Amino acid sequence: MDILTEIEQNLVKSGSLFEAEQIILKGVLELGQVIMQNFLESLDRSLKSQAPANYQVINKQPRTLNFIFGPVTFQRLIGSVESSHRAFTYRMKKQGKSWTEQGAKAIIGLIEARMNGELQASLNTILEQLIVLPRVAQTRLLQEMHIRTGEFLRKAPTKPSIGAVQGIIPINTATSRPMGQL
Repeated sequence: MDILTEIEQNLVKSGSLFEAEQIILKGVLELGQVIMQNFLESLDRSLKSQAPANYQVINKQPRTLNFIFGPVTFQRLIGSVESSHRAFTYRMKKQGKSWTEQGAKAIIGLIEARMNGELQASLNTILEQLIVLPRVAQTRLLQEMHIRTGEFLRKAPTKPSIGAVQGIIPINTATSRPMGQL
């Protein structure tokens, strides 16, 4: 049975205006609940259909917090870099650095390993790979790492100093002027 026809039938049965108002209010609230429930179910279906098949939640254990009104259990969500983005953004964007694609991937890997507590293992793996590299590859890497010190030591031309526009501070100047207030 449709909710609107049910409200209409209950209005006919009501004996007073107050009862009719209460029936209308109850019907509107029930209608709102049904509409919201249908919307949330369709949203849930669409989100589940968009999630990849191998989507896994990082930490599935629920967390319970005790409040004044009683304990509340929260389901943990997937991990996100939003809560710990500073390590990445400060190192990558700040300090006036620019990165090649290979260098950016390397530094992100090191920052991520440090945050996950796997830095030592990651560094050991990188060291093992460098030791095992053939001699030709090692010399190629050293050539890529060659830094021209002339570029870093070259100084920009100095700009001439503008100096003071007027080299004196007059003693008997009107106090309405800034120089007279000194």
